Amino acid sequence: MDDFNAYRPPNARPLPQRRRGRAVFMLGSAAALCAQAGAVLAADDPQRAFSWSFPLLLAALAAWAWRRFHDIGLSGFWSLVLLVPFLAPPALLALWLAGGTRYQNEYGDRPEPSPWWLRLAAMALLLTSFSLTQSAFTRLGWTMAYR
Repeated sequence: MDDFNAYRPPNARPLPQRRRGRAVFMLGSAAALCAQAGAVLAADDPQRAFSWSFPLLLAALAAWAWRRFHDIGLSGFWSLVLLVPFLAPPALLALWLAGGTRYQNEYGDRPEPSPWWLRLAAMALLLTSFSLTQSAFTRLGWTMAYR
């Protein structure tokens, strides 16, 4: 047991859950990516749709990442890394792949393990979001050519 929780009385209220597991974070961030790409693909003016949907995407990702950083054992302020253009993709990849702390940390108890179907749905939605984002980039005229 960690030192910060060693002196809690046995009848104390449980700590509030301020952690988010990997599958739940993956599902939420992939849904935000799909929504942003869908807005760009469905709009008559994709540049304008991107200009209003991108800040909303960043806000959604930062909100989801806040609790995911808590699950890893870091401060939620690390989610501000998602606002730096070249650091955001590696940070998201790290949040998708990193496991949380195995035991209770200062942000709460370990989240319940996700059922298999939630993990499968998260992976499927994440792959779908990659495809939709690629299509949105193509519609915006941004090519990702491999030369």
